[in-house]
Amino acid sequence: MVKSKGLILLAGGLLLGSIMGGIVFLTGVAKTAEIHPAADASLKAGNPMPDFELTSLDNSVIHINQYSGKPVIVNFWATWCVPCKQEMPLLERYYTDQNGKLIILGINYEEPLEIARPFVLENQITFPVLLDSHGKIRDQFMIRGFPTSLFIDSKGIFVAEHIGALDEESLKSYLQLIGVKI
Repeated sequence: MVKSKGLILLAGGLLLGSIMGGIVFLTGVAKTAEIHPAADASLKAGNPMPDFELTSLDNSVIHINQYSGKPVIVNFWATWCVPCKQEMPLLERYYTDQNGKLIILGINYEEPLEIARPFVLENQITFPVLLDSHGKIRDQFMIRGFPTSLFIDSKGIFVAEHIGALDEESLKSYLQLIGVKI
C-alpha cells in the first residue's frame, strides 16, 4: 500500500512538472514571436533576403544588398564554437577559389573586436567578417545554433539555411542551389 501511494505521488509530480514545463515553454515561444514578429516570416526559401547593416572588422558599414548580382553565404559563428572553427578553412578555401564570384560574410556573434580580430588574423580569414555585437541580426533571423549558414542566390533570394558545420559535400550542394559553378 505504501509503495503504491509513492508511485501515485511520483506519477502526479511528473504530470504536474510536465504541465508546468509546457506552460513555461509555450509562454517563452509566445514572447519570442512578439519580440520578432517579422523575422519568422521574412526568412523563408524563395523570399528576398532582408537587408541588414553591420560593421566589419575594418570599421566599414556593410549591407547585404550591396552584393546584389552575386551569390552570398552568410555564416553565423563565434570563436568559442568548435564546429565554427572546424568549418572556417573550408569556407575560406571556397571564397578564395571562387575569386570574387562568391561572397561569404562571416557574422561574429556578440564578441568584441578584441576577440574576433585576432581569431580572423590567426586563421587567415580573408572574407569580410562583421560584428553582431548585440545579437540583433541573429535575433532578426532567429538563428538557433552555431554555426549557421544562410544561402542567397545572385538575385538576392534566400534559398536555404544550414545549421551546424558544413562539410565539403553539403557545401557543394548548397553552392549549386545558389548558382555557383564548381
